[in-house]
Amino acid sequence: IVATGRQLVVYGEDGSVFDRVHIVLKGDTNGDGRITVADTNTTMNYINKRSNLVVTRLLASDVNGDGRITIADINMIKNHINQRSLLWDKDLESTLGGNN
Repeated sequence: IVATGRQLVVYGEDGSVFDRVHIVLKGDTNGDGRITVADTNTTMNYINKRSNLVVTRLLASDVNGDGRITIADINMIKNHINQRSLLWDKDLESTLGGNN
C-alpha cells in the first residue's frame, strides 16, 4: 500500500541504508492510503487543536500547497471525495514527464 507516512528504503550493496523516501499522498492525512471522510476529520481535529500530526501528515494536509492547513484544504479533500475536483489528473499514468 502506498500511503502517507510510509517509506521506501534503498539499500547499498553492503546492506546499509543508502537513502529513504518518505511518502506523502496529498489528502491522505491519516496515513491509510485512501482519501476519505476520515481524512477530513483528521485535518479538522488538527485545525481545532484537538490533535497533532507528524510531518508527513502535515504535508498531506496542506492540499493546496500554501504552507497553511485551513478549511480550504478540507474543502479540497471533500471535493475529491465527492469527485467534484480530483486532487490528481485521473488520465495521468506517470509523473515522470513526457508521454503518459
